[in-house]
Amino acid sequence: MWYLVFLILPFVLYPFLRFFLKRLCFFFKIKKVCKRKKIVFHKRLFSFFSNYKSTNADFFIETENDIFIVKLIGVFFKHNIINFIDETHLSVKVSGILKWSSENKVKQHPVYDFRHLIDDNSLYKNIHSIILVLPTPVSVFHRSISIGNGDKLGSSLFFTSSSFVEYIKNYE
Repeated sequence: MWYLVFLILPFVLYPFLRFFLKRLCFFFKIKKVCKRKKIVFHKRLFSFFSNYKSTNADFFIETENDIFIVKLIGVFFKHNIINFIDETHLSVKVSGILKWSSENKVKQHPVYDFRHLIDDNSLYKNIHSIILVLPTPVSVFHRSISIGNGDKLGSSLFFTSSSFVEYIKNYE
């Protein structure tokens, strides 16, 4: 009987473990890129494991002329679809093999504060607010229109983890 628990437990914990490992790997990748390019990387304690409900940005990258302030959001299940309805509402639709619900679950998220991490001396720099989706779902929409990396999402830019790492690598 106990062996069934050990057989089922990995399947139950897989989405949460995947979420944790993806964010942890991203943390090391972005830190490595910043170190290689001699860019300052600032983060809050445990910020890489926050969710869409927290109002504050999770980390920022400071270059000579620019600041990239990043808010992490993500989904546990890869087959989800995210639709940003407006500045304060998003819906998550479950799709795929494990279709528990075909209806959208509209969730209210706070207006993100992208400036709380930076000090007053850095306000003269160009500030870029980034919404980074990690882990990445199947698709992301803004007002029911599919969006991709670098597209505007309200007053912010949208990126996935791999495209944001490449963006910072190629940033001059």
